[in-house]
This record gives sequence, C-alpha cells and structure tokens, in this order.
Amino acid sequence: MSYGQVLIRPVRPTGDGVWFDLAGPTEISGGSGGWQDVTRPMRRTASEWTGTPILTQTVPLLLDGLPAGAGRNVSVEPLCRLLQSWGEPTEDTGRPPILRIAGPVHHTARRWVIDSLTWAPALRNGRGERIQQDVTLVLRDFLDPAILRGPAEKSRKRRKKK
Repeated sequence: MSYGQVLIRPVRPTGDGVWFDLAGPTEISGGSGGWQDVTRPMRRTASEWTGTPILTQTVPLLLDGLPAGAGRNVSVEPLCRLLQSWGEPTEDTGRPPILRIAGPVHHTARRWVIDSLTWAPALRNGRGERIQQDVTLVLRDFLDPAILRGPAEKSRKRRKKK
C-alpha cells in the first residue's frame, strides 16, 4: 500500500525541498485541551487552564535506495544526514531550521520544527551504508514567541525602557 510522498523544505533559513516516501499515515496530537488538576489539601481537586498544548505531527518516512527493478542499490546516507541536520542549529540563526511540509499530511499551511527523529534498524549494503531506512519524524508546530506577545506585554516593555 502506498501512502504517497511528502515534500519537506526549510523556509528559515531557506533551502531546497526534498520529497520523501510516506511509510504510513501521519498522526496529529495536541492543539486542544490544556486543563490540569490543582491538588488542594483536604478539598476537592480543582481544574486550572494552563494554555493550549503545542500541536505535533508524527510522519513515518521510508528512505528507499532499493531500485524497483534489478540494478545497483543507492545509499540513503545523504538523506539521513539531511534530516538530522534539519534538527540541529544552523550557523545563520543559531537554531534549527523552520520547515514547511506538503503532501497527504495535516496542516500544510503551518510552519514546523523537528521535535525528534526515531531511526528503525536499517537495511545496509556490503559497505555498511544504509540503502533502506525507516524513520519516524515528529514535527512540532512552530509559533514564534516574538509574534505571540500580547499588547499588555509590549506596553510593559516600553514602560521599562522609559
């Protein structure tokens, strides 16, 4: 069964997009709720709103260097390194790239950052290079704190400067 392909591309700093095969359906979690219990000694537990939890998207990928017909196997090491690099700080910004994702996935208009990569055991060639690799990519909705500051916080900062 084919789940299609997904395009992932860095938008800050900008970079080339790369198509990956989906190894299964994507899953969304978070984005609603935000209530927590407040324990009160000798009284009934209360509920307190702490804010909406961050939205995450789990994207199972298959990096496949095995040809459909007979032929030479292709190393997927460059794709593995690229995915890994998207989770590490860049020299330009000092933080990992912000990504866009397109294809049969959720919330393509949002910006995402890599929360985690989980590598399954790989199929390797005689040189030890990965030629087929399953990896689970967990993306985290990127919300820039500078944009999210409310008017009260901005006016408080202006008063401090004066």
